[in-house]
Amino acid sequence: MLHRLITPSLLLLGLTAAAPAQDKPADKTWDVTLARGKARDIDFTTSEGTWMSVDVSPDGAWVVFDLLGHIYRMPAKGGEATVLTQGSGVAVNYHPRMSADGSLISFISDRKGQNNLWVMNADGSNPRAVYTDVVAEAAQPAWSPDGQYLYIHRPGSRSGPGGIWMYHKDGGAGVEIVSAKTQSGAGWPAPSADGRFLYFQVFTGAGMGEYPGRADFLGGAAQIRRIDLRSGEIAAISAGEQNQQVQSSSGGMAAPEVSPDGKWLAFARRIPDGTISWKGHKFGPRTALWLRNLENGQERLLVDPVELDMVETFKVTRPLPGYAWSRDGKTITIAQGGKLVRADVATGAVTPIPFTAKVHRTISEQANTQGRLTDDPFNVKFARWQTAAPDGRTLVFQALGRLWTMSLPGGTPKRLTPEGFEPFEHAPAWSPDGQWIAFTSWDDAVGGQLWKVRASGGAPEQLTRAAGEYIHPAWSPDGSEIVLARGAGETGHGRGLLWDQWFDLVRVPAAGGAATQVVKVTLTPDGSGGAAFNAIRSQIVRPTWLADGRIYYPHAQYGPTGGGETTLYSIRPDGFDRRAHLTFPYADEASPSPDGKWVAFQESDNVYVTPLPSGTGGTPVKIDHNHANLPTTKLSTTGGLFPRWRDAGTVEFGSGNRYFAWHQATQKTDTVAITLTTRRDIPSGAVAFTDARIVTLANRKVVSGTLVVTGSRITCVGSCAIPKGARVISASGKTIIPGFIDVHSHNYREHRGIIPQHNYEAAVFLAYGITSTMDPSMWSQNLFPTGEMVDAGTIVGPRVFTTGDPLYAGDGLRQEDFTSYEAAENGIRKLQSWGAVSLA
Repeated sequence: MLHRLITPSLLLLGLTAAAPAQDKPADKTWDVTLARGKARDIDFTTSEGTWMSVDVSPDGAWVVFDLLGHIYRMPAKGGEATVLTQGSGVAVNYHPRMSADGSLISFISDRKGQNNLWVMNADGSNPRAVYTDVVAEAAQPAWSPDGQYLYIHRPGSRSGPGGIWMYHKDGGAGVEIVSAKTQSGAGWPAPSADGRFLYFQVFTGAGMGEYPGRADFLGGAAQIRRIDLRSGEIAAISAGEQNQQVQSSSGGMAAPEVSPDGKWLAFARRIPDGTISWKGHKFGPRTALWLRNLENGQERLLVDPVELDMVETFKVTRPLPGYAWSRDGKTITIAQGGKLVRADVATGAVTPIPFTAKVHRTISEQANTQGRLTDDPFNVKFARWQTAAPDGRTLVFQALGRLWTMSLPGGTPKRLTPEGFEPFEHAPAWSPDGQWIAFTSWDDAVGGQLWKVRASGGAPEQLTRAAGEYIHPAWSPDGSEIVLARGAGETGHGRGLLWDQWFDLVRVPAAGGAATQVVKVTLTPDGSGGAAFNAIRSQIVRPTWLADGRIYYPHAQYGPTGGGETTLYSIRPDGFDRRAHLTFPYADEASPSPDGKWVAFQESDNVYVTPLPSGTGGTPVKIDHNHANLPTTKLSTTGGLFPRWRDAGTVEFGSGNRYFAWHQATQKTDTVAITLTTRRDIPSGAVAFTDARIVTLANRKVVSGTLVVTGSRITCVGSCAIPKGARVISASGKTIIPGFIDVHSHNYREHRGIIPQHNYEAAVFLAYGITSTMDPSMWSQNLFPTGEMVDAGTIVGPRVFTTGDPLYAGDGLRQEDFTSYEAAENGIRKLQSWGAVSLA
């Protein structure tokens, strides 16, 4: 597929085959239009296309349309189409729209790294950006009647404020016309010919917003609104959503285009029982183009069918290909079944517009690294909670569900707890004197506890009296108490820590005893919507106890659509006198220095440090590392998690299988690689499944006979001798098939990195025959530890692969890491170390 979605988590797909050094741009900037790696050309001529947006020139002489990422122009009666954007290299160009005087074509292009708004002359010359912004995406442009302004849909979500925006054709920062905060999913702007009104589509159904996958278009989840551009008044052209009590929906409306005389509104709606046949398959409901008389509300069907709509999904550029009225209002030109057609508004007659188009695309080398699944031992590549002793000589970390210690800088890791200690171990924390390590545990049968163990190893001592969801202990400065988080108990209801409504910070005596509540850190009331989406990718609250006697902790709160902020609070151990110190727009963690002068925080899976003011008049200072009110220093270069102050001048954090210690005095960072090798869990002996019907990978050939598995390998299929000593299982009447590979599996969302011993998220895949999963976007702490624990046999589940970068410890590489050629190439090299991609 030629169309590339340019988002932070998917940019790596367009970069994975980087060009050789000699082919780099001279100025070393990353040029989206250049092919990378071993490129190849594709040339063919076609008379049909997929998902073509089309427009008609004001004089009715020309049509413009998009096809495979290029803009074409041809005579309105049809014929040979001329490509207008061939000079943009491997960039994609789409959604053409002609200005009122026919001199300009607006379109969307990613040739500067993001889907932004562009214009060019009607013959394709002089293409120029109306704006270029790596954050603000654009789609669905529409000209104002005077030809001076353009309305666009901004998708919103992670790409900045959504809604409908207006830009002058010569540039500027744009003006918000319709906010997605008040008009959910506002898009498809359609101005009236007199410039008075702007029609647009909104989402009204439950679960719509920016993620409408759970809504019902036929039930009225998409509707049309109209804003008066003079007064700002918004009127509902259509309304009503199906519910249990009343018939309140007429089928919804989407994709509006108003006629030049303002009398008719064209729109898309589904035919409830309508289907489309394709190669013997029937599917639906199909989508049709309708007309509504705006004076009396009467409706009639005009074109049935048109392309299937994408109203009930997201991550698409528009819910239906763009279409256009003729200037005289007598016809509508639209895509239908891979063709362009012209519909007569009066009679409904549909006339094909024949065309031929020469397609030439240069394709970058595909990311495709082949690797053999070995049975060899493997090195752990994702450690967590890396933290050094107060004297900096010993490191403790967690991997494979266990705690390990190693001498710094280059010691060999050894397990901290005895082999017979069965619960999973998490969140180690050194005592102030360096003699003890506190940690929490998890056991599916009995829950979790707080423990301490000698730094030299030995039998752990249980400190808590009641089982619970404990995590993130921190010692008091005098070593007499430990403060930690305790969840609300959703694991007892068949769910994971993600769904806890709150976490209590509690104090426990270092010698053991009852837990005393300090403060309740609330989350969203129901863990739904965008808030839940953020929760599955965020850290559980981690407290810090400073010498001033106060306990500091970050409190992240999200709204129903996912937006929110994190506030760094401090409170007395008795739970009184809570104070707010700093706020962060996106931070997961915030840890103050022992002297209370600085704060290390983690945001977007990188670590920063900023001053901690002693007094701000009761108003917390906002810290946004992009526009910081106080000086902010980025400490990490390849991602960072779990920032902590080892002492007043040293910040430590981890990323992947590395430990970092940043020294404030020298502004330098020590880096230590963790080398922990463990055996892969490989079964012994042989198993023979006899008398089975076997589906093979040899052209789907089906055979009857025996399947033999020796160790971890299938060694014989069909007519097989049964190995001596093999376990024999009769499979008479059964069918054996190869294991399925789920290549887009958003699994491992339920536990916020605290993986249970019996992980139902993994087991359910195996129950359905899925033996390998690929997750393109998931929080690293949910995914990578799980994958390594499966490989080591610590838990049961399918093999796990991902396109995310474990060194970035998040959901993929960040936009800021593609601002230059070197940055992009370095990002790819980090991925290469995981065997995810290869460099040309």
